[in-house]
Amino acid sequence: MKKYIIIIATTLLALTAVAQEKADVRERVYAAKLKHLTRSLDLTDEQQAPFAEIYQRYNQEMHKVLPAGRDKRPAASDAASEAKAIKDQLQKQKAAIDVQAKYIDQFARVLTAKQLHRFLQSERKISSKFKAKRDSARMKQHGRDFSQKSQEMKARKRAMRQKARARRGD
Repeated sequence: MKKYIIIIATTLLALTAVAQEKADVRERVYAAKLKHLTRSLDLTDEQQAPFAEIYQRYNQEMHKVLPAGRDKRPAASDAASEAKAIKDQLQKQKAAIDVQAKYIDQFARVLTAKQLHRFLQSERKISSKFKAKRDSARMKQHGRDFSQKSQEMKARKRAMRQKARARRGD
């Protein structure tokens, strides 16, 4: 009985450590994003505190709408499950747009029109960079380094085009 309690306690401790690590990573990412946005938007001292407050709420709502495991699709590839996965993804995107629309007026009270435009562009760029890094890490984790395979494919295509040109006499 004592062994089972120790095993359960160890498992729970490990799970809380993993959860804490994820929270720490999320906090570091948020801090880095906020620092980057503050610099790239060239915020004044008066703008920084209100922007950070609004951005924190915005960021929390976006994480609720688009959780970290966003791209999980069912293993089955029948038409019904694919259609459901697509509908679910579209619902998440719609919810994210609703959150952006909700906060756009709040950001507009703090930012100029130019800053607001840059903010939206920067958010998209940051999100796409993080998604690309996450996807790349997942591919490497599963032993699929597609960047190398992609380069090999490009080299083969180049060689085939050169051979075709040589045969035609170009």
